[in-house]
Amino acid sequence: MPASLLQRWGVRATATEALGQRGCRRPQRRGVSDYAARLREMAALQARYNRALHPDWQRQGFEFYRAVWIECAELLDHYGWKWWQHQAPALAQVRLELVDIWHFGLSDLLRAGPLPADLAKRLDARPEAADGEAVRRAVEELARKTLEAKRFPIAEFARVMKALPMPFE
Repeated sequence: MPASLLQRWGVRATATEALGQRGCRRPQRRGVSDYAARLREMAALQARYNRALHPDWQRQGFEFYRAVWIECAELLDHYGWKWWQHQAPALAQVRLELVDIWHFGLSDLLRAGPLPADLAKRLDARPEAADGEAVRRAVEELARKTLEAKRFPIAEFARVMKALPMPFE
């Protein structure tokens, strides 16, 4: 989300920026329990951010699923899909789009209730070697499942992370 829009709403930092400002420590070892702790922290920050946007954000009917599939299109555009012109993946921008997708997805999950107990395990996808077409298909499947269910599909999000590769840490 553009900083100017955030500033216009009076929000000082995005959830990602807040994590950085709070000095979120990386776990010493990579493990599902470490991810679960980080997910709880992210969820608390995301809920606080959402309340800053609207105090009753959970009942406003915000279409987080719509934001997810739009961000999928933006990610794909930065990754490259146009066969009629040379495109090199802008991986820094692709990662930012994936983080945006995560924030909207996390908001959708939080609105539905407590985070699934096995969320950390479901997101702990071991990265694979990047394959351009596999990335494109994973992003398209994330968008398709999101539109189909009008909910955030955790498994498809994890597949995009795995295909890029972009580990949860």
